[in-house]
Amino acid sequence: MLIIIFPFLLVSDVKATSVISIGDYIDEFPDFDSPPYGMALSEDGEVIYLIGDFTKAGNLVGELGVTLFDRLYMAAMDTDDYTVTDWYPIANYEVTEITVDGEDIYIAGEFTSITDGVTSEVVSVSSFARLKNDGSVDSSCMPFSYFEGYISAIEITDDYIYLGGDFYMEDEFESAASDLARLQKDTCIMDNSWSYYEFHYRDSVEETEVKTIDSYGEDIFIGGRFDYVYDNTHDVINDSLGEFAKISPDGRIDQECIPPIYTYYVPAGGGGVPSSVYSVNVSENYIYVAGTFDRIGEGVTVNGLVRLDTETCSWDSDWLPYLDDPENILTSFGGYNTRRVKSFLDNVFISGGIEFGSYDTLYLGGFNNLTGAVDWYPEFPEYKPFAADDFLIGSD
Repeated sequence: MLIIIFPFLLVSDVKATSVISIGDYIDEFPDFDSPPYGMALSEDGEVIYLIGDFTKAGNLVGELGVTLFDRLYMAAMDTDDYTVTDWYPIANYEVTEITVDGEDIYIAGEFTSITDGVTSEVVSVSSFARLKNDGSVDSSCMPFSYFEGYISAIEITDDYIYLGGDFYMEDEFESAASDLARLQKDTCIMDNSWSYYEFHYRDSVEETEVKTIDSYGEDIFIGGRFDYVYDNTHDVINDSLGEFAKISPDGRIDQECIPPIYTYYVPAGGGGVPSSVYSVNVSENYIYVAGTFDRIGEGVTVNGLVRLDTETCSWDSDWLPYLDDPENILTSFGGYNTRRVKSFLDNVFISGGIEFGSYDTLYLGGFNNLTGAVDWYPEFPEYKPFAADDFLIGSD
């Protein structure tokens, strides 16, 4: 059995080959001219899609060395032999998020057009697109008539597409959304029955962003750079939130799920690392929240990774994870920079970087789900996908 874990994706029993042991490094993995930092597995387990700031991808070919192919910000590789496939849609700028749902591949980023991988037609889009597994652009999913900003988070459920980021959008039906939107999955039309939010951070509507979205049951969990949300639809002020919130199916923010998560100190003038939640992963029993924050509740110091009870949203103060080699972890005003978190069985896996947007020094670790003690702390070669912001883990 192959188990592959990505930051927001778990697929099991997909193939019986190419098993990766935890902590191993794969020599055959494709080379890139810049490390990818997002991955998604096809539903059949045969293809891994990769995204990032790269423009070329390739494989070792005997004594000839590396053969690089043009692959602008997106690429796909076969999971049997790790070769780069001929899947080749082209974004005109960086792709920062990817999610697979059946035969559909959803991407987000700072791009404004996609060159269709089948017809070579250049299709105008706005930071979001739905692709098919042949590389073609799904022209039926063009939800915006006006858009500014960028999308950085995608979550797909049975009925909806949730988008998060730093944006303002409108559609042809005069519906609007800011930083967080819900689309009907079958039509890609914005759901105007859902709430219209106005996000604030430190008394400003500037530089707010929903950076991560996860779903569990009918509830949605978000994290990012915000601490106050005005729900225009229900005329409700949600203050003292911190940088995490739970949203009920009707769009109301759950007032019973407000564990204030924040950073205590940010220097005047905007210097240093801004506070933010970068990743939320919800399981049956726990909500894992990761980011650059260093406080929860009334002044309790934490290290950028906390666990909440899924039912009550109370903080599990007995689970205090740490890594045993602090020289390999960035500390910023008492907090860590944890960019991804994913729970699986008895373990919790995290990854992160030395600073926002930098992939020079990154860390990867695994904690015991019960005790918070370090179970796994591998070292990876430089300039390879496993030294990037996302990671691939397998076990037999």
